[in-house]
Amino acid sequence: MEKEAEMARAMVRLAGSATVLGDSSKFGKLTPFAVAGFDSIDCVVREEAPDG
Repeated sequence: MEKEAEMARAMVRLAGSATVLGDSSKFGKLTPFAVAGFDSIDCVVREEAPDG
């Protein structure tokens, strides 16, 4: 899992833009490895509006 996060970090760093695609069950959860901060994300796509 750590290697996958490391690869994802490299892809975000090298990409011209980054889009997060995730359903609402993924938001508000803690993960063992961070991939990118909000300052690195250009667009978030999900099936419903976030709370708050």
